[in-house]
Parts: sequence; C-alpha cells; structure tokens
Amino acid sequence: MAARPTLPAAAVGIVVLYGYGVATYGPFHMLDYPIFLGLALYFALSVVRNPKLRAFRVSCLRWSVALSLLWPAMEKFLYPGWITPIALAHPAVTLGFDVATVTTAAGVVEFGLAFALFWTPLVRRLGALALALLLFAATFEFGKIDAIGHLLIIAVLLAVVAEPGMEAARCRPAVAPVVSGTALLASIFLYAGIHTLYYGPSHAALVPVMSGLALLAVIALYLSGAAHALWRLLQRPPRGDGLEHGALRVPMQAESFVASRRELRVS
Repeated sequence: MAARPTLPAAAVGIVVLYGYGVATYGPFHMLDYPIFLGLALYFALSVVRNPKLRAFRVSCLRWSVALSLLWPAMEKFLYPGWITPIALAHPAVTLGFDVATVTTAAGVVEFGLAFALFWTPLVRRLGALALALLLFAATFEFGKIDAIGHLLIIAVLLAVVAEPGMEAARCRPAVAPVVSGTALLASIFLYAGIHTLYYGPSHAALVPVMSGLALLAVIALYLSGAAHALWRLLQRPPRGDGLEHGALRVPMQAESFVASRRELRVS
C-alpha cells in the first residue's frame, strides 16, 4: 500500500482474508465487518482513471462503515442478553440505569448515528464526529484491545468528517425520522430473518426477510420520487374524459355562434 500500483494487490488480499473469515466463522458473523470490503473497494477504485468511479470510492467506504455499525446495533434489540455480561462487567457504562434501559438506548443511539452516515453531507459529518468521539471514549473503559479493534473505524469516520461533501442535498431533513424509523424496522426484520435462516429452519425466515426487503423497497421508492410521481399520476383525470368533454364543447360553441348570427340578421 506504500505505492499506487500495489493498491489492487492490497484490495485482493483484504478480500481473500474476508473470504477466509467467512469460511472459518460463517457468513452471518462476517456481516458485522463490511468495512473491510469497503476498504478493499476503496483501494481498487483508487487506481482507475475514470474520475467519477474514483470519486465513488469515498462513498463506498462511508456506506461500509455505516453498515458495520448499523448491523450490530440490531443485537441490542433482538438479543439484549448478549450485552448484559458486558454491562455487568463494566457497570460504569450504565450511568446508574438498569441494564435493559441502557441496552435499548445504546441500540437507538448506535443505529441513529450509523443511519446519519447515509444522509445529507452536514448530517453525516455530525454523525461521524459523534461516533468517533464515542468510540474514542470507549477505549478508556475497555482498554487497548478495544482501541485497536476500533482504530480503522475511527480513521474512516474522521475521513467522513473531513470529506468536502459539496453535492446538493437530495433528501429533505423533515423526512429523516420517517425514513430512519422504517429503516430500523427493516433492519430488525432482516437481522432476525438472516439469523433464523443461518441457525434455524429456512421456512421460518421467509416472513421476516421478505418484510425487511419490502420496507427497504418502500424507502427506495419514496426517496427516488417514484412514489410521488405515481400518486400524481393516479390523481390526474383520465385523458379519455378530457377528450370527450373537448369534443362536445366544440359543437356546442359552434351552435351558439350560429344562433347569435341569426339573431343579428333578424334584427
């Protein structure tokens, strides 16, 4: 990675290591680490000559770190028992609240800040800064191993804060709560469905997976403007009615014109 020509080799190496992790620990457990795939794609796109593709690498890296933080947040909603031993071993992080409340609040904060990385430039900068500060503060409680594990994520978050982000905002800030709430439900459904698909019967995973995908489709249609266009199309009157009314209106106007000419001649 010291030279530009070695970046593709670094990308291949990261993908190979990620594949080894999938083969060793299973694909479900590796869903917590899409940041490595985003980093590999960043390296691969760094050597392309197309400026649009090269600019796309930063967005890929940002999306990957957002997914790396968003996906584990679902554990705090679906399997809070996994977090309880950590909270009991480090009671200072609870700030005197009960473990159940702290676990749910941590899930909401983690998901909300991770979702902010998908939003407008200002919102994602503020979200990245808040996440970086939280991860940095956690190192004082959990030690150097936690610091080493989160170092890559903190570095990417700081890069997001420093990113110029000059593109125009495509989404209105007012719709952020609606979209984030729908995305939260979709993530919970998908996490539960994939977990059931990996550890339980496959037929039981069909409903949550399809529900999560349907909610994501609704978000995509809404943000793309397709839903608004479809609603305006449904509200528009049929063209046939307009043509019929227009066809009737012309003869009536002609008849009234002829009648007025006759009255003038008589007078």
